[in-house]
Amino acid sequence: MKPTPTPALGWNHPSVQNAFALGLLLMSFVFNFFIAQKASLTYDEPMHVLYGCRTLNGNTSRFDDSKMPVSALNAIPILLERHRLLSKKVVISQDTAAELSKTGRIVTVTFACLLGALVFIWSRALFGFWAGVLSLSLFIFDPNLQGHATWVSTDLFAAFGVTLTLYSFWRYYRSPSYRTASWAGLSLGAAQLMKFSLVYLYPILLILGLTLLVRAGKRNRNSFSLWRVWLHAALILLLSLVALNAGYVFNGTGFRLVDYFFRSSFFETLQKWPWLNRIPLPFPRPFLEGLDWVKYNEISGANRGPAYLFGQTSMTGFPFYYAYAYLFKIPLGAIALGLLALFGRRKTKPFFPDDELFLILPSAFYATLFVFFLKAQLGIRIAMVFFPLLHIFCGRVALDWPSFSRRGKMLILSLLVYVAVSTVSYYPHWVAYTNELARPFGGGYQILSDSNIDMGEKRPALDRFLRDNPDVLMNPQNPIPGRIVIPVNFLTNVMYPMSPATKAWHSWILHHKRPEKVVAHSYCVFRMTKADILDCLKAVLASISSGSGPRPGA
Repeated sequence: MKPTPTPALGWNHPSVQNAFALGLLLMSFVFNFFIAQKASLTYDEPMHVLYGCRTLNGNTSRFDDSKMPVSALNAIPILLERHRLLSKKVVISQDTAAELSKTGRIVTVTFACLLGALVFIWSRALFGFWAGVLSLSLFIFDPNLQGHATWVSTDLFAAFGVTLTLYSFWRYYRSPSYRTASWAGLSLGAAQLMKFSLVYLYPILLILGLTLLVRAGKRNRNSFSLWRVWLHAALILLLSLVALNAGYVFNGTGFRLVDYFFRSSFFETLQKWPWLNRIPLPFPRPFLEGLDWVKYNEISGANRGPAYLFGQTSMTGFPFYYAYAYLFKIPLGAIALGLLALFGRRKTKPFFPDDELFLILPSAFYATLFVFFLKAQLGIRIAMVFFPLLHIFCGRVALDWPSFSRRGKMLILSLLVYVAVSTVSYYPHWVAYTNELARPFGGGYQILSDSNIDMGEKRPALDRFLRDNPDVLMNPQNPIPGRIVIPVNFLTNVMYPMSPATKAWHSWILHHKRPEKVVAHSYCVFRMTKADILDCLKAVLASISSGSGPRPGA
């Protein structure tokens, strides 16, 4: 009897699909690994490292508003390398300490790949293999997520936490059981260790759950088990609190509201409620202190410089700031694919099937929150926690890919190539990415600034330029003739403190001079003539004498 021939492996085979996705993720890992090795430390990276090391030592007490226990993962390779150096009696200098901090970046790079794998797995489960490839490709060529995937911070982890939590709840929805409910609760609690904006997952999941309950009740009332839903919900809430408290090593768990010193009016009001303020709370103390501190800083504007938009600065912010950030910092090809996924080939009733609600509802909630309500306008990194959900949703355009016409396939592939080319044109400085809509305005720094353009990670590129151009003076305090280079965040007056005179002459240069070169999209090189200096000084004197500041709204 002849043996049965082994069927050839094709694209429909799970092993081939997984290998292809793994290859894309390895490519992304290699790119990000080398970026992480070469980039200088960002402005707030040392503070994330410090809090992570303290957390590993069991001290989660808060020394600022926004550092999170998840940074302990970054601190593990840092402390291991430090132990290795000390065992060899190596003296840890300031430069060595900076390189030590960089070793923690490998954790963020790894989690970026895990997030990419999750995007692929979820998109494939919803829409098929080619949809998974499309979603993964959009993730890999997302300049905002990838730009923050190469250093020690919480922004990439926050996107991972949102995606993992929604995926876990989707798995629970598809197969309700104590096991899937447990994973959903643990992922929800773990997400609270990554960024304070993820506390909104609780109302998001409540709204999502009620919506699905209403839909399920209308479809089949007989098989609907409300008591089991409530039992699973209690388990999810309990396990989320366990994970949250464990992440903060149960620091201050059980404290009452009267035991706290709050800054924000919201928490001060809660503290005055007599029936509430003496109840032991099931939250760790640093968690509530951080929520309060973040809320206070958002409302008061403490500990942050002015917001910047279209050449103007403002301490009170701008309407629709994050809408402009989305418009100019998301690749246009990705926006087009999103619109196709939203409106193209819609034959389902209701318009969004239950599975897609796990992507659309949280994205709509967060986008509305950031665009209309968030007062802290610190850059798109704050407002990109739902981007992986959009990448997964965009995979919908590749649903039933084999049945597409040649023209349809070419359209989608062209848009994907457009995204890739546009993003790669900024390599390795992805943080500074702005799409083609920014070009008529003279570049990204004419529209956005702060962490939208630079986080301090591009110092090696600046050092090379200054070494090759010794005549260029770096960021002078006063206008002088010759070639000068000014960092974008200084040029746009978002760095603080700066004197009124410095702000005034920076503003004059910003609006009257075009740089002869922009190094790494973040350092503007100007050639100042004596006539420029005279005009600049006149503008400075006029601004100071009138007390009007560098620009209206400053």
